[in-house]
Amino acid sequence: MKKIIITGVTSGIGRALLLRLNQEGHHVIGVARSQERLEILRPLLKAPFDLIQADLSQTKDVIQAAKDIMNLHESIDVLINNAATVPGSLVLSEEGHEMQFQVNHLAVVTMTHTLLPTLEKANGLIITTSSDAHKPAKYHQDRLERIKKYSLMGAYSETKLYNLLFTKAFNRFVDTNVFACAVHPGLVNTDLGGKDTKGMMQKVWRFLARRGITPEASTQTYVDLINGTLKDHEYVSDRKPSKPTKVALNNSNQDHLWHHTNTLLNIKWKTKKA
Repeated sequence: MKKIIITGVTSGIGRALLLRLNQEGHHVIGVARSQERLEILRPLLKAPFDLIQADLSQTKDVIQAAKDIMNLHESIDVLINNAATVPGSLVLSEEGHEMQFQVNHLAVVTMTHTLLPTLEKANGLIITTSSDAHKPAKYHQDRLERIKKYSLMGAYSETKLYNLLFTKAFNRFVDTNVFACAVHPGLVNTDLGGKDTKGMMQKVWRFLARRGITPEASTQTYVDLINGTLKDHEYVSDRKPSKPTKVALNNSNQDHLWHHTNTLLNIKWKTKKA
């Protein structure tokens, strides 16, 4: 039995992962914003499990959720950074960041950094839900957030690129026994891009999503990583290693995002010696 944290568990891939891993005998720790929707999950789960309410659009909530988990568990085997948001128009977080940048990127870094000591006690694994949607994205050092010219798909592509850049930078820089990887779950039939949009964009997203695989089918790659069937691959898709774009592989991009993000969040890591 492994202890596995999953963020964004009240719908889509996160919910499917929570239910599957729980039924397979793991101690799942589900994190989500809505307490009401977390309570709906409770009767579907068998002990042991934990459900933690946290608004991942607020850094203080992310840190508090991680601390609550650390108070409950001395060690954690797997952290799955799965939660994401895709608002149809520009939304700013309380901290003044574009909301996709806040939830899809900054919350991932904050959760990972805060929980790292607990993961290290179990030689843990970090899995972040990225996407091949990163492939059209460019990296703009002078404009990491789409505030002036917001685009739903533009911001989504860029934050999925940031997931890969962060994963690779983590493995390059951090002195730890924890390995980080990213997953492209495929085109999955979820309402991620439909629930916070409207009009034509909502219709297009939902039309495309209907052509995707079920959330339950998308969980197998995550399970292979957790079980050790897939090892030492930083980006995986459909149970196989996948190759990200040259933009994601670029060390200069990784370095810039790493230092910019750590400065924004005022965090420091134990880094490898040069």
